[in-house]
Amino acid sequence: PQSPIPNPQKHNNFFINVPEKGICVKVFSFGYIRFYIFATMEEVQQIDIAIIGAGPSGCSAALTLRNSNVSVALFEKKEFPRNKICGDGVCDRSINTLKAINPAYFDEFLATQNSLCVHNTELVYKGRPYLINFKSFGYTCKRREFDNFLFSLVQRDCKNAKI
Repeated sequence: PQSPIPNPQKHNNFFINVPEKGICVKVFSFGYIRFYIFATMEEVQQIDIAIIGAGPSGCSAALTLRNSNVSVALFEKKEFPRNKICGDGVCDRSINTLKAINPAYFDEFLATQNSLCVHNTELVYKGRPYLINFKSFGYTCKRREFDNFLFSLVQRDCKNAKI
């Protein structure tokens, strides 16, 4: 469909620069209606770090910068909570990253998320079962819930971040 904005430069469904209005920093769609949020160049220049995507990596980056003296903008094209299809597993590296950012976040994850600790698994190869024990472990957790958990931490604790 034709853009209601004159002469936009389009990049992955985001209109980056519209000289008459400024820079479009967020696009929302509701059926056939689109909403655009614009920022002036002065507002954009006040951002030290822009993080694109509020999944686990983006939220982890924002949480890591929460006590810094830099201004952060976290951009996400979807609304939270959002659905994300994956294996619903949180590996040990993710758990260790969460602990490194703030050990209290890991405790909060365990207390608030409906997760199951995975210590081993059984594989069957040519009819023979093999039990595999993990040196380190992860958790099963719905990706929708895990993403929303991390995003809520950013909303609550990242006073230097604009979302």
